Amino acid sequence: MQNYKKPLNRSITIGCISFILFLCIVLGFVNYITFYRALFNRYNTFLTDLLTLIDYKIDKDDLYECMTTNQKSENYEEVQQLMNDILDNGSVHYLYIITPLEAEKSHTCLTVMTGMTKDEIENHYEEQNFLGDVFDDFPVETVKSFQAAMKKPGKVSFDIDSESTIWGMDYTGMLPLTTSDGKTFTVLAADISVHDIYKSLWLHTLQNVLLISFIGFIFSLVFIIWAKRNITTPIEKLEHSVVDFARTSHNQTDPYQLVFNQPTIHTENEVESLSDAISQMTDDIKLYAKNIAEAKDKITDLQQNADELGMLAFRDSLTHVKNKAAYEKTVETLNEKIKNKEAEFAFVMIDLNSLKQVNDIYGHEKGDLYITGSCSIICMIFDHSPVFRVGGDEFLVILENTDYNFRDQLMGALKSSVEGNITKIDCNPWEKYSMAAGIAVYNPDIDTDVSTVFKRADKSMYNNKQRMKAMLAEETLDEL
Repeated sequence: MQNYKKPLNRSITIGCISFILFLCIVLGFVNYITFYRALFNRYNTFLTDLLTLIDYKIDKDDLYECMTTNQKSENYEEVQQLMNDILDNGSVHYLYIITPLEAEKSHTCLTVMTGMTKDEIENHYEEQNFLGDVFDDFPVETVKSFQAAMKKPGKVSFDIDSESTIWGMDYTGMLPLTTSDGKTFTVLAADISVHDIYKSLWLHTLQNVLLISFIGFIFSLVFIIWAKRNITTPIEKLEHSVVDFARTSHNQTDPYQLVFNQPTIHTENEVESLSDAISQMTDDIKLYAKNIAEAKDKITDLQQNADELGMLAFRDSLTHVKNKAAYEKTVETLNEKIKNKEAEFAFVMIDLNSLKQVNDIYGHEKGDLYITGSCSIICMIFDHSPVFRVGGDEFLVILENTDYNFRDQLMGALKSSVEGNITKIDCNPWEKYSMAAGIAVYNPDIDTDVSTVFKRADKSMYNNKQRMKAMLAEETLDEL
């Protein structure tokens, strides 16, 4: 009996490992998101302060003049030197002033000023972009970001590259520059390497995950040792005694042979209490085993008789579908649903045609066959709904759930089945099952209880029966 179970020690160990993994994932994710937001908020503040400082040093009207004449001024040179010094400090990746020209086709921009490091000035000066240079190296989305930023004068906008460019992936702060007469003519921008940002993010997250893993490992180790001493080992002893008792008591007819060897457990917790309770329980089993066995036999017999009587009370003896008593109990349930505004059902009223003629001509035995055959058709079509025999030749079907949703198709199937049986020529008259049916759907606006739905279904069935009689009379006249 010990081979099919999962040992507690293994389950606890797996549970602890799973808990550590779950803790690492959840806390790592939360930590990542929290640090991500804090880091970007810090960079936003840094970029805003940096751009504001440079903006303060720029004479916008003078810079606009430089851009239109393509000539550098004294203020231009001062701002250029400030941007160079900031880049040498290493706090930003790129620092520049640029005017977006066209995004979709040429994705071009006009260079106004580009910050350069000492290394770029000494070794790569020829590769730099200078005042008046037009170039198309920016992606379309980046040019659009510059254009969008120019529509927000006085406000710093932020954008992160969606894909890597020849300069790498950057996080950009953009501040539009406006002349004294309100003309926004260019954008001051500073870039920070996204690689550096995410490197900081992942390094911080990894450190936290490792710390969480270490703490979780220590906690799990202590917990497993404690659980083994106070839970799993005592339970293993108790389980061994219980299994032995179960094996020796199986098919045992002598109560005095039911012996439980209680293990020595001194955990002073629920496990010790459980051991005492099991020992007491086995003693009670010894005392009452015989009486319980006898009582069980009597109860089983009584239960079987009660079940048989209950089934007979709500079943029609001929067709074995539900009878009128069962219908009346169902009505109580439906009325309760109507009261609670939870009702959604339909009644199908079915009346067997020509039953009296079959009884009169061929006898009641054939009439019973006619009834049971008709009932079989009804049950086959409405196989997911309860069928009630509420009269000698009357049946009622209550449609709910799936049959309720497909009620039109089911009524069509019933009609087709009836028409197919009526036209049979190679069968006995009591096998030509004919029936009239009518349906009524519960409408909360007009129905206050089940009786009104029943009456409408009965009326619909009656009208159908009259139409069938009229059609039969017409066919008879045509034959004459």
